[in-house]
Amino acid sequence: MSDIPDHPELSEPTAPKEAELLSFKLTGRPTPLDEVASEFRLMRDCLKKPLTAEVATRICEKSGSHLIKLVSPRVDGDHAVLRFDDPEANGKSSIIPSVNAPDIPFCKVVFRPLELLGHSSMSVVDHILNAEDHSGPVLRAFAEVFGDEVLEALREILLSDPKTPLKLGAGEFPIIFIPRPGGGDLQITPVSPAMTFGGMRELGKRRYKKKDPEGPRINRGRWIDLAVSSKPQNISGAIGGPRVRFLATMPPTMHQGEAELYRYMVAAFHAGGTTRYRSGSCAMRTCWRRMPSTTTRILAPPSIALRIA
Repeated sequence: MSDIPDHPELSEPTAPKEAELLSFKLTGRPTPLDEVASEFRLMRDCLKKPLTAEVATRICEKSGSHLIKLVSPRVDGDHAVLRFDDPEANGKSSIIPSVNAPDIPFCKVVFRPLELLGHSSMSVVDHILNAEDHSGPVLRAFAEVFGDEVLEALREILLSDPKTPLKLGAGEFPIIFIPRPGGGDLQITPVSPAMTFGGMRELGKRRYKKKDPEGPRINRGRWIDLAVSSKPQNISGAIGGPRVRFLATMPPTMHQGEAELYRYMVAAFHAGGTTRYRSGSCAMRTCWRRMPSTTTRILAPPSIALRIA
């Protein structure tokens, strides 16, 4: 009689959920570069309709770095996006889509950041706009699954000059008048980059981050949120969510000496061990260890000690 127990039947691996395949965010699916075509096939199988060259052209024409709908929700769909590249940047600006609801699943295919092992996470759109060494195999795998005509349609729109909006919605735009060099006034409507939407949301989350009990005090200022509506905004599937107003009061600016001391305290905490700081006006010795027996002794002017205690 064998002493080796019978092995239970191995269950088949569960198929990934649609939310793990179609998304505007990282989905936690690291993929080897030589298997990215299989990932594209799984994404294709989640679509209820095929991704055609016509669809690819439409979603790219309605994608941009600046979305005028962030200023006014009543902007016409054909005049709602702008594309600007930062002249000081080495590559093209990131863009996000502003399309109708039926086209959002297709956008989640070409705008999903692919997590390739050993490479930076980039979407198909990123590989076209700012190609890297591994962009060639990724785009060839995309064309293998969705067709060469779809890839060419993406390239044609993304690498060409975007259409210029010719009209704006009436009555909702902030207007600034500045003198025109040749005489008269120049009317300006400020439009923030679309990426600032997610940036402000992340900044708001950091304001509620818990303080490390052994670390220095976090100078947060004040941050107040007010939900305006529970309905998602019809601006972009990539930045959708309830409309929220916020009031931010930034922390006071430190003087140079206070800022240097604060940075020293933070660096000393993350480095651990025993450190010394001496200057003509204060002397400080810290002994920070990540254990309950932490001791901290500060000898500094009261204005500095209150900031970092």
